Amino acid sequence: MSRFKQIALFSALCLFLAGPAFAGSLDELKARVSAVSTRLEPATGLKPRIIVVNDTVRNAWVQPDRSIIITTGLLSECASDDEMAFIIAHEASHVISKDYREKVPEFSPATDIPAGELAEISADINGAFFARKAGFTPDAALKILSKISSETNAFHKRRLATLKAFLKRSD
Repeated sequence: MSRFKQIALFSALCLFLAGPAFAGSLDELKARVSAVSTRLEPATGLKPRIIVVNDTVRNAWVQPDRSIIITTGLLSECASDDEMAFIIAHEASHVISKDYREKVPEFSPATDIPAGELAEISADINGAFFARKAGFTPDAALKILSKISSETNAFHKRRLATLKAFLKRSD
């Protein structure tokens, strides 16, 4: 086997073993995020500043200045623009709800569910709603949440069950 074929085979094997990854460069990924975000703007009423951070950790959050931070680790899990739209719309919902600056009480006064969990569930529902309103497939929200959630974590099970019920009712 030629040296070139060995290197090509080794490179292909490394990419395969690395797991899910976004296609193309970081600039191409940022362009895709921008295109999805632009499509969401009429639905959310926001033109958020989105910062893509090159990190393998799967995470997204809102900064106090209302910027949305999304890691390449999380974006690499998005198999479609529909899944990416849910992630962006979920974070936009936190901006709209001002979750980024409110000190979250331990429990919601109306329920025995921790207030932080209620904020996440609300952002899930709003994210799916905004995605649908922008023409994305809202069921993709369940796909991406299932990929990034722990199946053994009770909170993640509640999030998925609540979102599934919302999507079923809103069809």
